[in-house]
Amino acid sequence: MKTYAELASILKVPEQRLMNLLWRARFLYKEKKPSLHWEITEEGAKYYCSGYWNDSVIDILEDKIDEQEQPLIADKSHIDHQRCSKCAKRKPYYEFFDSFKNENGLTNWCKKCL
Repeated sequence: MKTYAELASILKVPEQRLMNLLWRARFLYKEKKPSLHWEITEEGAKYYCSGYWNDSVIDILEDKIDEQEQPLIADKSHIDHQRCSKCAKRKPYYEFFDSFKNENGLTNWCKKCL
């Protein structure tokens, strides 16, 4: 059984990243009321007891770390221009910010429109 700090130390990640990994594994969720804080999900309760995490959670979180090591920003080498969805002008890729949310790795709006 490990505390949050011990898990973070074993996985060699900051505690905030650990919380994010636990969230990605569906073991935690953010509760907004009465104030923003983390809560254990039903799935997380299988691995958590009285302030300690079961040792088997380490393997699950290591898998999540491996998934995250894939590049978040798409390869933009094939993109030379893109159309801004706000001003509708076709602009070079450097007129857009990077975005991991979009498949092409760029924001939908140009820097000027944002």
